[in-house]
Amino acid sequence: MGLLHTTNLIMKLSLKSFYHSFFIFFVVFLIESCKKDELTPVLLTTAEPAEITQTSVVSGGNIKSDEGTEIIVAGVCYSTSVNPSVKNKHTNDGRSAGSFTSSLTGLTPNTKYYIRAYAYTAAGTSYGNELSFTTSQIAVATLTTAEVTSITANSAISGGNITGDGGGLVTGRGVCWGISPNPTIEDNKTEDGQGTGSFTSYMSDLQPVTIYYVRTYATNSAGTSYGSEISFKTLASAPVVTTADVSLITAFTAKSGGTVLSDCGGGAITAKGVCWGILENPTTDDAKTDEGAGMDTFTSILADLKPNTTYYVRAYATNITGTGYGNQFNFTTRSDTIVFNGDIEYENMKDIDGNIYKTVQAGTQTWMAENLRTTHFNDGTPISYIEDNLFWDVNATGAFCYYDNDFSNKYLYGALYNWQTVNTGSLCPAGWHVPSDQEWKILSDFLGGVQGAGGMMKETGIIHWSIPNTGATNETGFTALPGGYRLHDSGYYSIKNEGYWWSATGNPGEFASYCSLSGIDQIMKALSGNRNNGYSVRCVKD
Repeated sequence: MGLLHTTNLIMKLSLKSFYHSFFIFFVVFLIESCKKDELTPVLLTTAEPAEITQTSVVSGGNIKSDEGTEIIVAGVCYSTSVNPSVKNKHTNDGRSAGSFTSSLTGLTPNTKYYIRAYAYTAAGTSYGNELSFTTSQIAVATLTTAEVTSITANSAISGGNITGDGGGLVTGRGVCWGISPNPTIEDNKTEDGQGTGSFTSYMSDLQPVTIYYVRTYATNSAGTSYGSEISFKTLASAPVVTTADVSLITAFTAKSGGTVLSDCGGGAITAKGVCWGILENPTTDDAKTDEGAGMDTFTSILADLKPNTTYYVRAYATNITGTGYGNQFNFTTRSDTIVFNGDIEYENMKDIDGNIYKTVQAGTQTWMAENLRTTHFNDGTPISYIEDNLFWDVNATGAFCYYDNDFSNKYLYGALYNWQTVNTGSLCPAGWHVPSDQEWKILSDFLGGVQGAGGMMKETGIIHWSIPNTGATNETGFTALPGGYRLHDSGYYSIKNEGYWWSATGNPGEFASYCSLSGIDQIMKALSGNRNNGYSVRCVKD
């Protein structure tokens, strides 16, 4: 009984202490709540936007009453949407009652914005009335055109001065010109940098004795504006002439010619022909032919040449203004022990897919006159076709593809094979094989050396080869085509510009030999490439 009595007494005292503590907490809570209720938001208004430009504006606000409340920060918040708040972009300007000014920068031209002044106090954030404004539009630039000077038959100098950028960065400027008034940037133009100020422009590739119209242009985000127009006339010049490909090369003779394209205002053509020598850029002071007067296409035979000698040849045409020269070709005469046999006769062969190929005799060798396009080894085993560049690069076995993965390239340019396919020894039809380095050399030696062999191997014209297809005669009937190549780790390159053909000769490491011909010269090049590159293949008879 004594213990129970003592326990009850303790409990009564604990409850009494709890009620007392709760009462104190409640009173403090009411006091603090009353204090918070005493804090009232400030009153403020938003200043009217002023000094509006394309990218900035000045505003602000007026804190009318702070009721003794401390203002932590005030400013203007802004957005392209209504009711902007401090969660949007805002300035930090005032810290006391009264007026403050805010500068808003970095705005977008021709855009509507909404703004409100704000003030942040212990009671929270208060906002002023909402106002709106629209930034100014960027105008086109103002500019003038410079006088045309240094006029020749093919060039002239002008320029201009960008006197105002219209409020936006001038991203392009120069002069534009044409043979009709009011030229635009869709016509001929120069590109002379950015920004305002003066600049000089060089007009080139003009035609002689021609009236041109020129004016300055400047481009910013508002568009392109033009300066005043000036006209001028180019001078007369020596005739324009092109040189014909060199063909029918023997030990002592060759065939070329040219076409007179224009007298360039210099009067009648009094002489034309080709000139040649062992040094570059031959003139009429060197050996030459004389094909008479007049503007037309002509043929010239170069005679009294020396065997196994490299010559340079250019067409020429003369009028009262002077002598103009065509593009230059070079060629190498054959050894005096080689005889040109006239027309080429083809035979045919067939691969395991049933593709039929022309073949041609070159000395002691018989070559395919087309690129290989088989999709099987000669035992009937399929060759893997790989499109993906990554898989092509890491592949360690035989594979083939078509240029740019375009099946239509098969029948003209043939397939591109990696060297692992070549190295199997069973890529070519039975009785044929991929040539070694030595067999490629036998071919080039028969053609008088690598310097001119490429010209005799390339298909003539610019239907399949790009301009200029220098020195192409196809005298051998080899009919080399520019099938391009596949680089082992990236993609396809040089179709219509270059041809690449594998050799069966491997080199140390990850390389193997190949032969290359280019449209810009007549050289037969022996090079080395990554074994995972994709090149064309020509087979030679066993």
